[in-house]
Amino acid sequence: MQFILNLLLFLLLLNSSSSAAEWEKVKAKDSITLYEKKENKFNFSQFKGEVLLEHPVHRIVNTIMRPLSYPLWLADCVYAKRLFTATLKVHMITQPPWPLEQRQVLLKVKKKKHDGFTMITLNSITPQFYFRKSDAIWFEFLNAQFTLVPISKNQTVVRLELAAHPGGSIPQFLIDKTGWMIPYQSLRDLKNYINKIHKKES
Repeated sequence: MQFILNLLLFLLLLNSSSSAAEWEKVKAKDSITLYEKKENKFNFSQFKGEVLLEHPVHRIVNTIMRPLSYPLWLADCVYAKRLFTATLKVHMITQPPWPLEQRQVLLKVKKKKHDGFTMITLNSITPQFYFRKSDAIWFEFLNAQFTLVPISKNQTVVRLELAAHPGGSIPQFLIDKTGWMIPYQSLRDLKNYINKIHKKES
């Protein structure tokens, strides 16, 4: 009965998100479904990916809330360190594909548990200081949202929505054309990372 209720909740969330946001399916790859939304408050494409992981929700929450793991699964991330502040803040450096230069961002990470799902947001904030000296270009902004919906004891649907402008002089058409790769690579590598970690534990 609980499985049915959780599945209905997920379908309701998916339907309301899709209708309000006008997401368009762009492709499916490696069991990950990818969507794009062209018209939005950011004036350029947003992207979303969805995947089913064969793991309980708490495992996935623990991974996303552990910044040291980001270079192992978050797309393009080569460095992530938690700042010693009361709230969870993370300084992150990314290395996009050649010939693009490194980017950096200061993120505020928040988790909120709702009735039937958990939401984790990673939102860029004004960079006041950081722990690693770097000449990397600062993101103009980055907003990422993970929605985790358990549909059984050991199955969780993970949805990642992303809106970002990496700063610098990257043409907007290139951002829009390749943006789907970020949620795709992140969800693919998150799945592989959790599978590998918990295979070792079993």
